[in-house]
Amino acid sequence: MANIQIAVINASTVLKDADVQAVVPALQKQVHDDFAPPWGIDADLTFVPSGSHSRKIASTIFHFITRIIVEEYASLYSHNANN
Repeated sequence: MANIQIAVINASTVLKDADVQAVVPALQKQVHDDFAPPWGIDADLTFVPSGSHSRKIASTIFHFITRIIVEEYASLYSHNANN
């Protein structure tokens, strides 16, 4: 089990929960295989159905983690661009 837990939330007005939930295993594999090795950070993805009580909390956590990743990437890109 990874230290980071990421909630995958269906925010679509078109896709059903089952459609989004169906891609979570592929996303999980990509996180483990492609994201974790170069970044040294792994995460476990969990699907959160529409209307769930934990949806707001999970959304806040997702946006926080996304912001951290984007800021880290920007920092690394800036460092590499200056060298």
